[in-house]
Amino acid sequence: MLVRAWRAAGPLQGWLAWRLNARFGVGVTGIVRAADGRVLLLRHRLWPDDEQWGFPSGFAKRGERFQDTVVREVREETGLTVRVGRLAELRSGLRYRVEVYYEAALAGGIDGLVLEKREILDARLFPLDALPAAMPPLHRELARRPLALPRARLGAVSRTARSPAAVSPHRELARRGEPPAPRARPPP
Repeated sequence: MLVRAWRAAGPLQGWLAWRLNARFGVGVTGIVRAADGRVLLLRHRLWPDDEQWGFPSGFAKRGERFQDTVVREVREETGLTVRVGRLAELRSGLRYRVEVYYEAALAGGIDGLVLEKREILDARLFPLDALPAAMPPLHRELARRPLALPRARLGAVSRTARSPAAVSPHRELARRGEPPAPRARPPP
């Protein structure tokens, strides 16, 4: 029933998400990889049928570190544990939203997999040469991007980058030589 209501909301989905979350929503995604290089993809119940397979993701809670959002969303959606690595991508999203993508590594295997049935239909590890067709193009691109750090160091990044300044999206943009995104104005 929730799925039908969400899909029926159509253009109002962004407004509903905006009203239910911080006034400037931040969607956070974890590009989760297993030790053998396969990626963890979830079949999302609330996503469009032609793009249902994608990485674990969700909205950051007010005041929450984005790395903690990745850990929380993966645990809520799958019951699995991850170590968060570096910021992989930062983009403006639909309307009043920013999209943040972090590299992450599975801590252990998928033996403890428990799906959150209201949001997730299926979860699997996919090799990069066998990604599902029903996947957002950006997620496909991010899955195939080479890691910035060796897998062995991925966990070390999250332990050393404890201060928000150490992993600030603004610092990451400055490091890349990109100007910061303009500030969004609240809706009328």
